[in-house]
Amino acid sequence: MKRLYTGLLALLLAGLAYGQSNTVEQFTQVSKGFKLSERWSADVQSELRLSWYEEDDAQLQWTQLYLQGGLAYRLAANWVAGATYRLSRRGNLQEAPEVENRFAQQISASQNIQKYRLRERLMLEQRVFPDGTEHRWRFRLAADYPLNGEKLDPGEWYLNHQAALLIEPFEAAVFPNREQRFYTGMGTRFGNGSRLEIGLEVRLSRVPAEGYYDRRWVLRTSYSI
Repeated sequence: MKRLYTGLLALLLAGLAYGQSNTVEQFTQVSKGFKLSERWSADVQSELRLSWYEEDDAQLQWTQLYLQGGLAYRLAANWVAGATYRLSRRGNLQEAPEVENRFAQQISASQNIQKYRLRERLMLEQRVFPDGTEHRWRFRLAADYPLNGEKLDPGEWYLNHQAALLIEPFEAAVFPNREQRFYTGMGTRFGNGSRLEIGLEVRLSRVPAEGYYDRRWVLRTSYSI
């Protein structure tokens, strides 16, 4: 539990150090993976996003619902390339919906060092909106490990820490307009192969004109069938 508290404390310090504008949100995700062959796999997922608090206004509203499908190909033992398509419906029920078609390509690697699993991922996104297309690149570092023992057995708990950098490479002031994300979660794997994880994420988006970061606190719940 000390590692969990350390991760949550790091999130709190990052948010307090950089953020000045607060939003509290909740993301709930369900996903299912499929093994197609020794190298090919596929997955589908859906996520509902709710906003609980924004700038002194405590009001529950639905902000996004998306459906996503993807294919992945194992290049080598620790290298995987993949592509996804996501259809998102943005905006609450009182607003005209904004539809986003998102295409993404990614490559990821992983390494096992004793009980720790280290993961790196580079993702390129093309976000197609009715009024144009936005490009975004993501780089994420992650580490997960069981809380007890040297490997994760069914019914045991693990911790997952992540840090990500997001930029829009073809926009002006690429690095000043960056977004940073930090996440700490705890999960467990069940005997039937499904997995449940609950964690806290802070998203820090730079606002150069105002000289501060927008700070979004997100309670994330993910269930993999």
